[in-house]
Amino acid sequence: MDKKDISKIINALRYRNMDSIALSLRNAYSYVEESSQLGSLLNSVLSTFVICLPVEDFYKFKDLFNLDRNLVMKIVLDIYPPKENSVEICDIRLEILDKDKDKKEEIVNSNIDNNGKLRIFISYSSKYNKEIAGILKKLFEEYDNIECFVAHDDIIHGSEWEKEIIKNLDSTNLFMPIQTKHLESSYWCQQE
Repeated sequence: MDKKDISKIINALRYRNMDSIALSLRNAYSYVEESSQLGSLLNSVLSTFVICLPVEDFYKFKDLFNLDRNLVMKIVLDIYPPKENSVEICDIRLEILDKDKDKKEEIVNSNIDNNGKLRIFISYSSKYNKEIAGILKKLFEEYDNIECFVAHDDIIHGSEWEKEIIKNLDSTNLFMPIQTKHLESSYWCQQE
């Protein structure tokens, strides 16, 4: 889920002097849900544009949306114009945003650096948790806006590893130790 498309919709609505509907989207997120059906264009996929809103904004937006559904659809189609080898938006669906998920998004967004990335330093006892750290890194980096530092994966052989660790600690947004008795007894992990 992201706010990039929502920002575009808000700007388009404000341009059309539809501030009340734009304002009700201020806390919304969106995503595109692809179906398994092919669209009318070559290799296009019929898709739904989903707008997720907190409950306090959902019903207000829903009422306004029902009045101006065609306009919102035109704006979404400006963002995702029908074309070959792409999604083909055929509907808009509204959802109530899960509060817990929203809080997690806020935490992640508050820790994102200037490059739009959340940088996580994963600390672990190399003797026992190197493999777990690698798995965590792989799972986190499936998300485009997350980048992880794992010493054994990211320090180039021959580099001064102490300086590399300090440099990466200084540029991280989130420190994540893999808490085990081995981490607690590791001198270097305690220094991190």
